[in-house]
Amino acid sequence: MMIPKTNLMPDFCSRRYPYHYLTALNLLSGMGINIDRVRLLAIGTFYNYKGEVHEQDPASGTMLTDETEITLKVGCFSAVDYMPYQFFYGMGKRPGSSGHWEKSARSLMAPFDAAVIRHQAQMRYQSLQYDGNIIEAKHLRRLLDLFNLPLPDENMSVDDILYWLSILPGF
Repeated sequence: MMIPKTNLMPDFCSRRYPYHYLTALNLLSGMGINIDRVRLLAIGTFYNYKGEVHEQDPASGTMLTDETEITLKVGCFSAVDYMPYQFFYGMGKRPGSSGHWEKSARSLMAPFDAAVIRHQAQMRYQSLQYDGNIIEAKHLRRLLDLFNLPLPDENMSVDDILYWLSILPGF
């Protein structure tokens, strides 16, 4: 029997158990959320050098739907950190030491940073799938197709597919 899952936003910013940004994206992907729709902002390693999620929107416990916009501020390097600051220094209203130029520069480079972060997360998720640490019905069906073992029913649960995989060595 499958327990119906509810997609509630996890607490990625927990002070006790902070999440790494790749783990957070993999968890969202495992929940069936397309991570291409997750907005990411790399705030640099100054705030948290371990790659943790610094801020999240919506708050934890919020019901996630297809229309929910998820935003994560993550502590990782941005393209801004690899370029000389003079490239972005004029982005503020007036040059000075206010630091406004850095926030504007990170917002400007966010789509490029997000593409790199998403690529890393998708590669990690796929490697976890092929290592057998994530169980999805679609992946298990592809594994059975390698051995030309057709399933009797297309709507089988994960438990039933795992049963067929467990008796596969007997064949």
